[in-house]
Amino acid sequence: MESFKQVLSAISDKKLLKRPFYVTEANQYNYGDFIKRVNKIRTLLQSKNVKQGDRIVVSILEGYDMFCVTLALMIEGVSAVLIEPDAKRRRAGIICSSAKIDGWIVDKPRLSDWELPDVKFQLALETSKAKKGALLKKLLVKKEETEQKTLDTIIEPYEPLEKMSSIPKEEGALIIYTSGTTSDPKGVILTHGNILAHLASLSSQYDLTKSSVILNILPLYHVDGIIQGPLLTLFNAITLSRPFDFQVQKIEDLLHSIYKYKISHFFTVPTMMSLIDQFGDGLEDSFDTPEFKHVISVAGYLEENLWSKFMERFNVKVSNVYGLTETVTGGFFCGPKESSWKLGSIGKPVDSEVKILNDNGEEVDVNELGELVIRGNHVMKSYVVPTDNPDTQGWFYTGDLATKDEDGFYFIKGRIKNVIIKGGINIYPEEIIEVLNLNTNVVESFVYGEKDPTWGEKVIAVVKMEQSAVADLNDLQTFCAKNLEGDKIPDEIYFLDEFPKGISGKIIGAQVKVKVENNIKAIKSAPQSDDSLQERLLSIASKCFNFRVTSEDLNLPTQQVQGWNSLEHLHLATMIEETFNIKLSTKDIMNISSLSKAEKIIQEKLTVTK
Repeated sequence: MESFKQVLSAISDKKLLKRPFYVTEANQYNYGDFIKRVNKIRTLLQSKNVKQGDRIVVSILEGYDMFCVTLALMIEGVSAVLIEPDAKRRRAGIICSSAKIDGWIVDKPRLSDWELPDVKFQLALETSKAKKGALLKKLLVKKEETEQKTLDTIIEPYEPLEKMSSIPKEEGALIIYTSGTTSDPKGVILTHGNILAHLASLSSQYDLTKSSVILNILPLYHVDGIIQGPLLTLFNAITLSRPFDFQVQKIEDLLHSIYKYKISHFFTVPTMMSLIDQFGDGLEDSFDTPEFKHVISVAGYLEENLWSKFMERFNVKVSNVYGLTETVTGGFFCGPKESSWKLGSIGKPVDSEVKILNDNGEEVDVNELGELVIRGNHVMKSYVVPTDNPDTQGWFYTGDLATKDEDGFYFIKGRIKNVIIKGGINIYPEEIIEVLNLNTNVVESFVYGEKDPTWGEKVIAVVKMEQSAVADLNDLQTFCAKNLEGDKIPDEIYFLDEFPKGISGKIIGAQVKVKVENNIKAIKSAPQSDDSLQERLLSIASKCFNFRVTSEDLNLPTQQVQGWNSLEHLHLATMIEETFNIKLSTKDIMNISSLSKAEKIIQEKLTVTK
């Protein structure tokens, strides 16, 4: 289809309007209600003089609301500038400034979290409360409308706008910011033409049919969440299931969702696959349902051992997709089609021109290493702040080192760009270094990635402090937590008196890593401290959560302890095993519902080993 006008027109059939579009654990939204809601938002936008070519920030935690607003903007020819709701003030400020936004639609808490600009269109949303019974809703409707400015109450007076214009393919649709190779994030402009061309490629590659149901719970503020979730679903007039946000404790519920929602396509990332493999005991037949077709791994390097182990254990074929935000989501597909599947590879290019170039810009031979470059209708035309990538011929230089074998399969071998990939998220060390160096007690710092079996890589920071300053790990972690998004906060921080440097004064990274490794060995070989079990537990919890955890937090449930999320839950379990030299079972890890519960489990394990 050539435009989103055509996409929505194709759903106008009465039978399709009753089909479920977006399904959560609590609600089911059909196409008829969805289109009506989007068209009401469009009427609101037009009444506020929001016009084609404008750029409007969207930052809404509730997924269905976020997508309705984003699509309404796209249909109007407005670029939706996506900022994840947990972004810090610094990142939000840089994005708003560089994108030169004309307005914002955000959750009300963002008003105090960020310093949003004074622009022509401003809309702060309050969170919808739980739905009441029909009679009670009628009795309270006036009171609720005056007290709450939710998306529904705001658009209620507006009539749905039926008429749509065809937006030019070169008009911006989404602006998604990645971390930059310098400290500032880079805004990727994805046009209507980019997105529509790639949705057609994805639909064909995945063998989507009228009965397909997608399970995709990846974040909507990343391309693999929004493109291969609601947009791909809408393009094919099928059903999307997003029952809940991913949590380690909900892995069993996630796998049960395959049967419960009659899933045909499950989109995941390698980190999620690793966690499912670790905590999927007794759930090995979850994909053995009549409707299920494909597990599709996206957004990160899929390590061959995990890939083969997962397929063997769960008796399911796993496809692997390679792409970047700059290529919408993909470009290379290893499966689901048999002709493009080979274990360990990123498959073959689809609707893309591809070259592998050496340092002289010349194409390499079969099995020779070079930089992967790609061109196609799905490749972005420019960043918000233009660079020379893509070049004047439209070739995008990925920064990834690759080879091509005799059968035409491509393999990623490494990276040119200085990037850490943690759980499918690209993290540039320069951004973290700049934040660390803002701390008045820090002289200089160095950041690098280290391989990790679950996350792919973890973030390591090394810091030199001012002579007069105390090397306080908790203070530095707290500082990072205030200025960096959760994924970018260093997993480990080490202190050095001096950095090894070359003649030019540049820090020698390889030597820094050796120094850190030697320090770790020394710490592990040193006698254990006389601190109590509880004090040691609080100490490692503080390191995991990047927040000073005290005895007052011991009995709080996990969701009430700052920084304790599903990923850090596993990090805490790993550190408990290393610190106390014990082995936690899957049941033990799942049963850690508070730090006091963790303390009890540790005591029991230590008693058994004595």
